[in-house]
Amino acid sequence: MSGMRIYGLSSGLDTELIIKQLMDLERAPIRKLQTRQGLVQVQKDVWKDINRRLVALDSKLIDLKLSGTYFSMKASSSQQGVFTAKATNAAIEASYEVKVLDLAQSHRVASTAGEVNFPLSGTFLINDIEINVENAASMTDIRNAINNTDNLEARAEVVDGRLILTHNLTGSENAFTFEHLGGDDILLELQIYDSIQGTPLYQELRAPLNARAEINGLIVERSTNVLKDVISGVEITLVGKSDTPGRLDISKDSARALNAVKTFIEQYNSVMDFVSGKLAANGDLRGDPTLIRIQGALRSVIFEKYVDGGALSNLLDVGISVNDEGGALSFSRSGKLVLNESTFLNVHQNNPEAVKDIFSGAGKFSDKLSTYVKSLVTNNTGLISSREKGLESTIKTFTGQIERYTQRLELREKQLNRQFTALERSLSQIQNQSNWLASQVNNLAGFDSLLR
Repeated sequence: MSGMRIYGLSSGLDTELIIKQLMDLERAPIRKLQTRQGLVQVQKDVWKDINRRLVALDSKLIDLKLSGTYFSMKASSSQQGVFTAKATNAAIEASYEVKVLDLAQSHRVASTAGEVNFPLSGTFLINDIEINVENAASMTDIRNAINNTDNLEARAEVVDGRLILTHNLTGSENAFTFEHLGGDDILLELQIYDSIQGTPLYQELRAPLNARAEINGLIVERSTNVLKDVISGVEITLVGKSDTPGRLDISKDSARALNAVKTFIEQYNSVMDFVSGKLAANGDLRGDPTLIRIQGALRSVIFEKYVDGGALSNLLDVGISVNDEGGALSFSRSGKLVLNESTFLNVHQNNPEAVKDIFSGAGKFSDKLSTYVKSLVTNNTGLISSREKGLESTIKTFTGQIERYTQRLELREKQLNRQFTALERSLSQIQNQSNWLASQVNNLAGFDSLLR
């Protein structure tokens, strides 16, 4: 069989095992290169993970950058079943008495004809929108023609053989209007409207009505149940009538600012915890000077001064402390931040403007930290990106070295195979010669015995 080798027939040695052991010894440098390459790959993966965590950290700074985060207002109703409310940043702190007198409702009418002579084909207007009915064989066909008409602020349904029309818009100004245009007078046939006399024939199931509410003694009236322009920055939704007034309170909402800070802290701690672990004695980047500098920069930015001469000047004033005493935030030995919510809320409630001046604005905490993080993570130009490229180059260098060394070892293995094959052949020849000589000696001995 071509390429088949049988070792040790002449020497009695397991030459295949010998070659394997020799090659295993000669592969030691490759294993060292692979080990070093693996370590570099681990470092590259760690930097990639750090980059991902820092990108996430930068995203958590977005809300902290927005000035609106610190001036959120909230609205609360004492009668949720009567009215609800929400406030924007334009609202001011105040309290109101709200009594709902009437809810806005939409117009609803029904046809009054007992029997209808189908089929019907005709054109008519509902609220100045043209409806075209062709060869309607039933009330359902008329309903479908109405509901399939674009831009009609109304819907139709059939109940007990009668056509019911409901206006989509509430308010007394949104009553139904009808007009026959041509063909069969469908409006008259259904006993909805007499266009000649200008007389409604429908049954009014629900009258169009405006919403009416009494706010701090003043009666306001709107066409919808959502009052957007009664109190600046406040939207009130009426959901039920009331005999007694309820209380509407507009106050500062510190929850948004608090949640923004908590979200940032959670991600910041994730970064710092991960970095500390990788710099530890058993970490993958232990002693790495670049990562040590990044860790230091992330720590130092916490304590910088961001406002000169203000009521609050740095994060220390909103509670960041190195000794866990008296602050909303404290700096633990691991470099992680801890939040005392009650202290932060107190500071923010008393002076949201001053809190905003620390976190939000050019050169302030969020902007400065974000700028630094971007210098690390920006694709192609960021420090971490450059570090990853350098490590990738090292990995490729190792790959090239391993490939070249492997090629040399393949040649070496072939050489050893040739040498051991030659050895076996030589030993075989010697053995054959030895056997021949022994045979000759035996033959001579036999001849000598015959002569005697």
